Amino acid sequence: MAIDSSALELYGKPFYGIDALDDDIQFERMESFAGGEDDYRRSTLLDPDQCQRLVNIIVRDNYEAWTRPGADPLGAAVGTAAINSLTYFDTPANKFLLAAVNGALMSCSGPGQAWTATGFTTNAPGNPLEMEQGIETLLVSDGENAMATLDENLSLTTCTTDPTVDPPVGAKILRYHNGRMFAAGFAGATAGKERDAIWASNILSFGSGQWQGTTRSFRIGGGDGDPITALCPVQGSTLAVFKANSVWLVNTSAASDSGTSTWSATVVAESVGFSVGCVGKWAVAAYGNDVFFMAQDGVRSVQRMQAAAGQWQLTAPISQPVQQYIDRINPAAWQGICAQSYKEFVLFAVPLDSSTVNNAVLVYSARLAKWLGCWTGWTPTRFASPRFGNVGQLAFGDTNGLVNIWKDASDTNNPATYTDNGQNVPCTIATRSFQFNQPGNTKTAYNYTLRFTAGNAAATVTAFMDLAGTRSFNAPFEVAGDRLGQARLPFQLASVKPVKVQDSLRSLPEFQEMYLQIATTSGWIKLRNVTVTAFVNALDG
Repeated sequence: MAIDSSALELYGKPFYGIDALDDDIQFERMESFAGGEDDYRRSTLLDPDQCQRLVNIIVRDNYEAWTRPGADPLGAAVGTAAINSLTYFDTPANKFLLAAVNGALMSCSGPGQAWTATGFTTNAPGNPLEMEQGIETLLVSDGENAMATLDENLSLTTCTTDPTVDPPVGAKILRYHNGRMFAAGFAGATAGKERDAIWASNILSFGSGQWQGTTRSFRIGGGDGDPITALCPVQGSTLAVFKANSVWLVNTSAASDSGTSTWSATVVAESVGFSVGCVGKWAVAAYGNDVFFMAQDGVRSVQRMQAAAGQWQLTAPISQPVQQYIDRINPAAWQGICAQSYKEFVLFAVPLDSSTVNNAVLVYSARLAKWLGCWTGWTPTRFASPRFGNVGQLAFGDTNGLVNIWKDASDTNNPATYTDNGQNVPCTIATRSFQFNQPGNTKTAYNYTLRFTAGNAAATVTAFMDLAGTRSFNAPFEVAGDRLGQARLPFQLASVKPVKVQDSLRSLPEFQEMYLQIATTSGWIKLRNVTVTAFVNALDG
């Protein structure tokens, strides 16, 4: 006797039936990609708008997944080796990007302009230059020799080296905050320049004779031997001090400085966390009320507590969604990790696997509070944010001696926008795993539908069944919209208006969970949503 399966079906629970005619068809859909990437949780546990993998993808307007724009060099190469320092110097009179290669400091006054020597060179070319701007003046240190200043016309002045009142020789970290220049990162070989020591300049002046190593220097951590690795200004007069294994906040208020007493006796340093610190002096980026930094166990944040005025807290690692990349960071090279906040993004350039240089960029969207996965094809050694023509841009120096500008403001329908110095930008989107509301039942795939807002790329779709079996399918499908080429996969997408791509999945084996991977090797895509349908098979018995 036949049994009506509808009487046994319970939505979201396994159901039983007698024959194939009882099989139920179900739809799974990703309408948005605002959840970014989460490669840590099991792919069946992800939120409806999350992907398990995003490579060279940004999520911005309409929560669509776009190929990230590329980057082109700002003119010719600065030198024949890697850029080891980069900063933007902005004064009312002039604006410059300054880049250092092999110990020589070069300047560029904007797009289309040549790189020219500033006159500053160092006999320690292996040391990355530390450069920090104060009042229309730039202070430069190579960490071994006398510091120098550059004015708004790039006129160079070498500082004197009195061990008490001149810029402290040996400082590898400089930060301008609350009207003063702060210097740290000493080797610790001499008294007053311990590894946990900070020197502060006079207010609004930091050249020769404008320091006081006796009354305007102090130590963080009470001589615990933990070296300072980074400094970052935060709100008000608070300076965040990152050590190798701890994080501190220092009140640098001018009221603490009488000019005659020892500042270390009045400066209040408050510990925020122990057993965790920052891996390098450039691995810090401030965004809003947060200071993001790369710790030994991933990206963390020092953030202001909303419920307690003036109080700060250290978060647990917020980079868990990209933990697979965090686990691949080469600890032997993490001192070169660099971070930058730009528009709604916070970017971390990291060295993966055995690489000794940064070969990947982990991207966090502060607007979405989500990770957007990994960008490849870039080798940033330092980031900067120039504002030539009062337009903010993202710049980075690379291992080839080039300073590159991200083309995020370029025409989004121009194929040239999606190349890195003429090289294609491949991208990958791996969706969450679909179970079609029935985790316990096997399924028979029926079809998929991809909707693109626009695109121009040769794309391949691959189905992953139960995480192990994979198949790239090449079944014929009906050409529609503005798709060009043969009616087979991989398909050629060429459109500046919405396009729908569909294909059958009937040839695939039964499964319990599946996901799709959309990949390109060139061109660009703007993926709007993904829909997959399958028959949910009745359980036997």
